[in-house]
Amino acid sequence: MPQTREPQTTDITEAPARSSRSARMVTRFASGDAECAAWHYGPGSSTACVVMAHGLGAIKEVGLGRFARRSAAAGHDVLAFDYRGFGESTGEPRQVVDIPAQLEDWRAAIAFARGLPGVQRIVLWGTSYGGGHVLALAAALTGLAGVIAQVPMAGRPHRGASRLSAPATAPGRARAD
Repeated sequence: MPQTREPQTTDITEAPARSSRSARMVTRFASGDAECAAWHYGPGSSTACVVMAHGLGAIKEVGLGRFARRSAAAGHDVLAFDYRGFGESTGEPRQVVDIPAQLEDWRAAIAFARGLPGVQRIVLWGTSYGGGHVLALAAALTGLAGVIAQVPMAGRPHRGASRLSAPATAPGRARAD
């Protein structure tokens, strides 16, 4: 289990932290041997934090902000994150979908969100393969307040596959390892 440390945050809005509009802060949390880049919208007026991520290999900048802002406007803290090896997150190899590592990133994000001030309940929100991840996590973890799986990809991409990468010989196609 990764050690918890004080979050490094940068305010990227002009909204004061306790306004009716949640401020979006850039933060990072440890997961395995990497750090996942995240946005934290908060503090919310409820005790819930919505933890969200994309599917296979998309990053938070590709549409998560719109969903995060809606949840924050409803009064919830939100933690939207990139998997290790994607976006601003650290980790090697880059741009390779490692399913066990992504599930570890989810668990690290949940642990980080539980440590945010005022957060008492966790809701998972995933889209595409992230929707499949949150369904699997909901079956394995206790203490979740809810799960939202938007267009979940709930099957494995290839029997026995745990990593996907894009080979140079077949543009636009993924190879299952």
